[in-house]
Amino acid sequence: VLVWNLAQEDELQVASTRVGQTSHQEPVTDLAWIPDVASKGQKFHIVSCSIDGKVLIWQLTRHNKDIQLLAGHALLVESVPRGLRFSKTGQNSYFGGTCMSFSPEDWKMFIIGCENGSVFKCSVNLHQPTTSKGPSKTEERSIK
Repeated sequence: VLVWNLAQEDELQVASTRVGQTSHQEPVTDLAWIPDVASKGQKFHIVSCSIDGKVLIWQLTRHNKDIQLLAGHALLVESVPRGLRFSKTGQNSYFGGTCMSFSPEDWKMFIIGCENGSVFKCSVNLHQPTTSKGPSKTEERSIK
C-alpha cells in the first residue's frame, strides 16, 4: 500500500507499507480511509482488502515514511455457511475480497464483496494482526 500527496511537487510518495508476511500477498483490490475514533476525527486509518483473503487496517505515521499494521482480518471459507463455499476448498482456505464499503453511521461496520459473488457484513473490532501462519481463533470469529 502506497500513500501519495499529489499536492506536492517534488516527493509525491508520502509513505508505504513494508513487504512482509503480515502484509498482502496478492494485489490490493480496494482501499478505504476510516476515522480513528480515539483521535475524535483528527486522524484516519487506511483499510485495504485483497484477493489473498486479508482485510488489513493500517496507521500512517508522521515520524517516518512507514505505514504500520494495526490489525488484520481473514475471510475464512470455514466461517461462512456451507452453501456459499466452493466445492474444492480445504481447511484454511480464504475468500478473496474484491470491494468493501463502510457504514457512514458506524465506521466499525462494513460489507465486503468476494470473488465468488458473496457479500458479507463484517466488523473491524479486532486487536491482533494477521500472521503468516494463518488467522488466529480471534480472527476467525471476527469475520462472520
